[in-house]
Amino acid sequence: MRLAFFLLLAVNIAFFVWAQLQSPPTEIPVVSAPPQQNSNNTIRLLHEVDPGAKSMADIMESKNTAKPKRATEPKKAKEPDVVSPSEAAAPPTVVEPPPMSDIEKQVAAVEARHNERIEATLAARARDDQARRKSAQIAEAESPSRNVAPAVQRVCYSLGPFGLKADALDVAGRIVGLGQTAVEREEQVAGELKYWVIDVTRDTRAAQKRVKELAEKKVEGAEVVTEGEYQGMVLLGSYNDESAAQARLNEIVKLGFRPVLEKRTDKKSRFWVDVEENDRRLSPAQLKDVIGDIRGIDKREKTCR
Repeated sequence: MRLAFFLLLAVNIAFFVWAQLQSPPTEIPVVSAPPQQNSNNTIRLLHEVDPGAKSMADIMESKNTAKPKRATEPKKAKEPDVVSPSEAAAPPTVVEPPPMSDIEKQVAAVEARHNERIEATLAARARDDQARRKSAQIAEAESPSRNVAPAVQRVCYSLGPFGLKADALDVAGRIVGLGQTAVEREEQVAGELKYWVIDVTRDTRAAQKRVKELAEKKVEGAEVVTEGEYQGMVLLGSYNDESAAQARLNEIVKLGFRPVLEKRTDKKSRFWVDVEENDRRLSPAQLKDVIGDIRGIDKREKTCR
């Protein structure tokens, strides 16, 4: 096998050498470019020129004689569209709104009633204004300017304080009888400081039961509070002196109860008579007669309203 391989290799080398010796070397032909001729110096005979071809002068002349194009040409106005008579006479299409819901109907009804009330109110005000202007014009025309009455100088004051409402009402009635204006007025004032010994209970029934228990212990003066912030509790005593109230408290505690000591300022009602006098004044004698034998009554000036 090795011999056959080397033999085949030798044959191939020999064939390659023989082929190189049999073929002569080929030369690559060199083509030289013709010398460039200047078109300006070239001379051509007349019979060599194509009669149908155009010269450069003819081409340039044809370009110069061509119609020049305008730089800017005005644009033609767009002609309006012509509408046929049938299209012009056709009515526009009406689009119906969607049906209203029940809520929208109710809202619309409420708004309509509200607008009606506003219009009625405005109309009534306009009528009233017109009537007032007309009345003022008539009064101004009828009343002579030289007989203008002077403005009434009012005087206002208060009489009091009255401890009883009946006395205040009586004085006010007498002043009205003299041709003046008088109104009774109530006023709450702070009273004296009190010390209350209170047995706290839940309600009126429990308070009544506690009063019976205190009576069995020989405690006197216990009573049920029927109004105010201590309603439904048992009052064991009201004192002006704190030491006396504390002694009463200790006494009840020794009997097995648990009362408390409360500071309280009682409110009292005082009554006044507000008087407004016109041009006919009340004399001091008349005022003294109106008040009578009620003591502690003062006269306080006030601003008229």
